[in-house]
Amino acid sequence: MTSNLRLVHKSSQDGLNAESIVSLTYQRLLNRNYYTIIDFTSPLHPLLPSEKGVIVLVEDDTDWHKTSQAFMKYEGVALVVIDDKVWVVGNGFSYGDGLADKYGQDILAFQMEGIKPRSVFDGSLSDNKNLKSRLSDSLRFRRNFRSTFLYSEDGQLCFPLLSTYGMMMKELVAPRINGFVVDTSSDRKIIYDKNLSGILVESLEETLRYYS
Repeated sequence: MTSNLRLVHKSSQDGLNAESIVSLTYQRLLNRNYYTIIDFTSPLHPLLPSEKGVIVLVEDDTDWHKTSQAFMKYEGVALVVIDDKVWVVGNGFSYGDGLADKYGQDILAFQMEGIKPRSVFDGSLSDNKNLKSRLSDSLRFRRNFRSTFLYSEDGQLCFPLLSTYGMMMKELVAPRINGFVVDTSSDRKIIYDKNLSGILVESLEETLRYYS
């Protein structure tokens, strides 16, 4: 179950599609806080040795006649310090064929024991193989957008209502959203004012602080 934003507003030259809004929100979150990037260097799959990253299942429509799954792929994560708490934040990209085509990007976050803010500041964790393994394992359990704050689907911004974070994001953003949709001329793609990313990153930070 998801909640889509679809409100009409005047046209604007500053418009971005939903996928770009998610990406911009992630970048603005990093720009506003201390962070260090952890790149995943292990192969995505033994049969794909040159492709690096971690994939997380977000939808499964498999039945007796077919295998149909959609994933988000994370090439790395950011360790972000907010109010002296460290959050693991990932910006995922749709991965797979068919069912995955409707998805774009997402932002998820979770906390992990043993990561101290000082290690984020000094950058000592960037090449920690044990940490990368722990992060990879934890990510794979974040199925079905359970730790996701927002994502794009069918050209629209969505909040996963089965995610505690998504529910809070919807409550924070919905009352402030009016005026940030600049074009709904396409049935399946919406253009948003790029300044919406500012509202989203503020709401994301507020949600992170609440659950710290």
